[in-house]
Amino acid sequence: LVHLKRDQYILQKKALHGAQFMYLTKRGYMYINSKLLKVKDEQPLYVQKRYHTLRKSISEHSFMNFMFIWHYILTNPKQITADTKIYEDSNMNQCKIPTYYAGRDVVVAPDTVILLPDPTSSIFQKALFVENDTGRETYKQIYQKLVEYAVLAENGLAKNKLNEFTLYFIVPTKKRLKQLFYNPTGITSFFASYNNTRQVKDIRARTIVSSFSNPKITIYVSAFNPDNPKNPYVFEKYPLVELLLKEKPEWKVYLP
Repeated sequence: LVHLKRDQYILQKKALHGAQFMYLTKRGYMYINSKLLKVKDEQPLYVQKRYHTLRKSISEHSFMNFMFIWHYILTNPKQITADTKIYEDSNMNQCKIPTYYAGRDVVVAPDTVILLPDPTSSIFQKALFVENDTGRETYKQIYQKLVEYAVLAENGLAKNKLNEFTLYFIVPTKKRLKQLFYNPTGITSFFASYNNTRQVKDIRARTIVSSFSNPKITIYVSAFNPDNPKNPYVFEKYPLVELLLKEKPEWKVYLP
């Protein structure tokens, strides 16, 4: 470890909420791919930040992206095959999912994308989309992301050759988790008969309820615990539709 830090293959940084972490530098990334993994493919399994337009500092957001990828690989080693693709949002060209609504192109941009082969199909894939919240995003912004994921579920699965997707929301504390997802003044308070984001307008409640009632679309939420790097997540299935119907029982007519 001392030699890796001395040669600047890895560096150490303190994140916003106090977590200490080490990150792989471009020098380290190039060394691992060329000398250790001997990668020749231009799009390796994990794509590290490398674009000149993205020379922002390594942040807690980058750390949370890496932690999810690292945790997923450690806990699901049998799912990591030659056909698995993993991207995070420093690679913007790959970490975005195109769809459409009302004749307009829409781009859903998760923080992390993991594409897994579907054993039941040689064409379609399973997708994991991760949204890492460091506490800076507003409730409305997260609500708007869910609206756009509903549009993706309704219109974009076949376009992207996806058979199903699982959506993970990760927040920095248990308190924010409760306030954001389970408080009546949290994200559920924004849903209305017609829903708008910067990309799409007038997304009906029918789309929200039917999309997230689809058994092939699942949402999980968890707080992030930096003090337990071996298991920093306690994911729980998020009953979005159930909570919406509790507040707006008249929407039950939209259930499939």
